[in-house]
Amino acid sequence: MKLRLFALITSALLLTGCSSIPQSGAIGYGPDVTSGLNNDEVYYSQTGPYQDAGQDAILSGFLNAGNGPQNDYAVAREYLTKSFAAKWQPNKEVLIQQGIPRLFQVSETQYQVVVGVSGEIDEDGRYTELPAGSTKTATIKFAKVSGQWRISEAPDETIVIQPNFKVLFRAYSLYFFDPSLTYLVPEVRWFPSRVSTGTRLMNALLKGPSDWLKPAVVNVIPVGTKLNINSVTIEGGVAQVDLTSAALRISAANRPLVKSQISATLEQLSEVKSVEISIQRTPQKIAGYFDAQPPSLGTSPLALTATGLVRLNTSGAQAVPGTSAAVQQLNPTEFAYSQSQSKLALVSAAGVHLMRLDTLSDTPKLIDGRTKQLAPSFDPQGSLWTLTGVKGSPFVVTGINRTVLRQSAIDGVPLSFDVSPEGARVAVLYRVGKVNLTYVFPIERSKQGLPVSIGAPTQVTPAPKNASWVTWADGVTLAMLAKTSTGSTIPFLVTVGGQLVPSRAIDAGYSVVVNRTGQFFVLQSNGNVVESRGPSWVTISQGILALHVSGE
Repeated sequence: MKLRLFALITSALLLTGCSSIPQSGAIGYGPDVTSGLNNDEVYYSQTGPYQDAGQDAILSGFLNAGNGPQNDYAVAREYLTKSFAAKWQPNKEVLIQQGIPRLFQVSETQYQVVVGVSGEIDEDGRYTELPAGSTKTATIKFAKVSGQWRISEAPDETIVIQPNFKVLFRAYSLYFFDPSLTYLVPEVRWFPSRVSTGTRLMNALLKGPSDWLKPAVVNVIPVGTKLNINSVTIEGGVAQVDLTSAALRISAANRPLVKSQISATLEQLSEVKSVEISIQRTPQKIAGYFDAQPPSLGTSPLALTATGLVRLNTSGAQAVPGTSAAVQQLNPTEFAYSQSQSKLALVSAAGVHLMRLDTLSDTPKLIDGRTKQLAPSFDPQGSLWTLTGVKGSPFVVTGINRTVLRQSAIDGVPLSFDVSPEGARVAVLYRVGKVNLTYVFPIERSKQGLPVSIGAPTQVTPAPKNASWVTWADGVTLAMLAKTSTGSTIPFLVTVGGQLVPSRAIDAGYSVVVNRTGQFFVLQSNGNVVESRGPSWVTISQGILALHVSGE
């Protein structure tokens, strides 16, 4: 199953950008364009340097020629000395330009370019949002070749103006396994969409996950494996992946897992329908592979009322069997419902209670008596995660065993949290000083899938600093709720390792969930549940105490 919501976010980013690529402006150059290309002819033509051009003209022409990546930036390389043209690596780093660059001539043969940047992407596609006001300085050196000025030194990078970035780049996921080899775990990377995208995706996959994610995942592909020929060819919808001899170490049992990783990664490209793997040009017969995607969220949200749980769908509020007695006994304010729909957790004044719904006459049992409990969360393995709104509070995980897990010290008070759909990560929203910050922690598990520890987190920098709620919308996307300066609230979708997309404002939002199809549902402080429908919010239920989607 592909990450539908993730694709919707990517589409939204494209729609908010320009429909064509700007051809002028200082430092406005970016790599590539739409998915599914089989050549570079869609790019507008660039012109090389004219006779006796001055340094200013050479610099401007070089920067603008970066918008034309045909033949590996052949026109841009015309502005370089031959020796430097052979060494220049424009895709080493991508800077996303903010504002107008400033150009300074510091000597007869040297310029400095100072540019404001809002974000950067490394050669493996990792996106980092930078603090407001960040700048980068590029040094450009010149030399004369046969009486003509040419650039002899420049950074191995390209600089993209924000509208170009939204047109040229797309977010993709690399896929790794959880330690139990049950579920695929995605990590977002950004690449320009063109003929070489499959090759760049494979190279990044072979290098493995980012450092922060390593404790939570396994790359079944052996360390040191590379593409035998640095190219993924696509013919008739089939991606041909030829690996080096290091791949011979893959056991017969793990070969379907390797194909699962590679297929999930490459089949995000619209032109790829299947994958064939070879090792040193010898085709590998891999009988089958499995989808390995975690259980998806439901389409109908679940709601807690004073008399029991109900499912909100087009037919109205449908009671969830077996929940009424426990709810009326405990008077809970929050709940969690397992992905298997066999377990229910209820948060009352006494703490968190757990009960089974697939066992007749089961009664709720107190499993965490701490005060200030936040909304709990089930992982796909069926364990219940609890956390309190107290600084330094550890996670308590109740499953086959009861495990206490302390996360890396964040000097803040937890406000909201949620375990990711495959159980490899947990997102936590903290109050830190006067702002609210969002972090995603890796969950280290045993080969049996049991949680062992919590690793050091990555901060989700695009997340709003005044958010009050966080939950997973899919494997790479967080749904969040934040207040506006006028007092209303706005739901957001935030890609972990990517950007932020806001929805429409709604009055007095308390919590937010997103279903499998990307639909927003917001619980308001007055107990009403509203659903996003086209340009408006529609009230679909009243008297609701808490709201979640099955699987949260």
